[in-house]
Amino acid sequence: MRVTRFVFILVVLFGSMSANAQQRSIVGDWYGVFLNARAVITVTDNGGTLFGVFKSPDQTKQEFPMNVLKHNGDTLEFEVRTLALRYKGVWVDSAATFKGFFTQAGRDFQLDFSQQKIEKVEEKRPQEPKPPFDYESEQVTFTNSKDSVTLAGTFTKPRGAGKFPAVLLITGSGAQNRNEELFGHKPFWVIADYFTRHGIAVLRYDDRGFGKSTGNYAKADIDAFARDAAAGITWLQQRADVDKAKVGALGHSEGGIVVQMLAANDKSLAFIVSMAGPAISGVENGRLQNTALNRAAGLPDSTLNKITIENTRLLQLMASEKQLDTLRRKMVPLIHRLYDVIPVAARQGMEKPAYTFTSVAALRPRECCRSCVIIPRYTCLKLNAQCWPSTATGMCR
Repeated sequence: MRVTRFVFILVVLFGSMSANAQQRSIVGDWYGVFLNARAVITVTDNGGTLFGVFKSPDQTKQEFPMNVLKHNGDTLEFEVRTLALRYKGVWVDSAATFKGFFTQAGRDFQLDFSQQKIEKVEEKRPQEPKPPFDYESEQVTFTNSKDSVTLAGTFTKPRGAGKFPAVLLITGSGAQNRNEELFGHKPFWVIADYFTRHGIAVLRYDDRGFGKSTGNYAKADIDAFARDAAAGITWLQQRADVDKAKVGALGHSEGGIVVQMLAANDKSLAFIVSMAGPAISGVENGRLQNTALNRAAGLPDSTLNKITIENTRLLQLMASEKQLDTLRRKMVPLIHRLYDVIPVAARQGMEKPAYTFTSVAALRPRECCRSCVIIPRYTCLKLNAQCWPSTATGMCR
């Protein structure tokens, strides 16, 4: 399932406010920790106007401009409109720290910021495989020739001669490395180690456009990921040390969908394993996910039911309409209906045209300018290699 995997999800914030000479300066780098991940805010002063960027170096190297930044006296606030996320902290002089909380999906999480630099803390992971290893490990590449993508990975096999059964590991949603690493945990390495120690060769690989693999992850869809995986299956079947009649695939989460796609198209697969993958349609899965998230946000049943109905209509449209431009046009009236039933806070401070624009634009990364044919009022600007709506609040991502 294409669900963003960050616990504290990184999105774009962009904006400014005038600096007040009477206030405590917040220019510089500010550091915090949330759920074992570092958060860094960098604030600059450009001629009396404050700008800020946010990043979480333990999750991504990308920096994200702030959308709302307010510093009034001893209070620091910023907002993530596309996630209905807000932060508010109050300066505590004795600790030289802004102490506060960020709110997301109806829940509060503590997050404090100070100018004391925080170095990465290595978590103890007792399950992480440790040398010496009683199997062979090889750094390899294989090619999805249809998309001209080269995938880099690690192939492990038991020691000794012979042909071994083999399994391809396919990651879940979000760009990840071959270990499916998140917050320092490496589940695919743990799984690969276990299989290999028990006589099964394993190929795990970096997602396209991530780690050492080529390609553009942001422009890929699940069909592209399935083609990458199919290339990995072919590579395994062609190895002299692999029993081609005993090659299968294990997919986690969204990878659980991919393995089902592989099995439907390749009868040579010996087996598939869907690990936490869906066993229902995408429409039904999306409906259940949206309902669960909105219920967790504390919405009353009366509102929840109305939102679920409108979300389901959108999901059914996206599942049935294959032409992107036609889909975008058909989405507009449905998004208008959704806008009318969601709580004001969930509108992220946007008027209906801006909310519609960002919703439609999110269908395809970095192609948001195409949405202007739907909402002519918005023109697009090129900024830092990305399309931005010049009058909408928020960024096309």
